[in-house]
Amino acid sequence: MKIILAVVLFYLPLNFVLASDSTCDDYQCQQRGFDCCEANSCVIIGTEKPEAQFEENYEQARQDVQNDYTNIFRYPNIYYTCQQ
Repeated sequence: MKIILAVVLFYLPLNFVLASDSTCDDYQCQQRGFDCCEANSCVIIGTEKPEAQFEENYEQARQDVQNDYTNIFRYPNIYYTCQQ
């Protein structure tokens, strides 16, 4: 059971449902447990953007991020990075 729980905890941030507001700011989002406000949504860093799977470099990005999580910053078209 501990192994399954560890996998779920690692998997959750990469696919966490975004809280969408008409407008937001970083402080409001952080108070709700998110990292920042990006594109008027509270997001968690490393979460895939909607429609990311349709990006030309999607598979390469997933492989690169699997090898090194910090590679999310190389793919701002696919992952939320909170670097506006």
